[in-house]
Amino acid sequence: MITVDPRTRLTTWNHEFHVMKHFSRFVDAGAVRLGLRGAWTGNSLAFRNPDGGLVFVVRNPFEESKGLSLDAGGKTFNVRLAADSINTLCVESK
Repeated sequence: MITVDPRTRLTTWNHEFHVMKHFSRFVDAGAVRLGLRGAWTGNSLAFRNPDGGLVFVVRNPFEESKGLSLDAGGKTFNVRLAADSINTLCVESK
């Protein structure tokens, strides 16, 4: 996840590092993975944290920004995902 060039000591945080950061920061221990439906399911994962909150990690693999409509917790959220990005969306429990 992190590469260090032994000659120059240059450190590179690889793509996997940033992906893991999304999961380790927002998905709590004991969270349950949820099923998804729709066009983004191949690039998304959803979890319910023990406190009832929902976490969605969505990758936009396209070279342009894309709109996403997310139905969660009885509400609809419309967001714009930056091109070639990984996004974390959190819906707090009531």
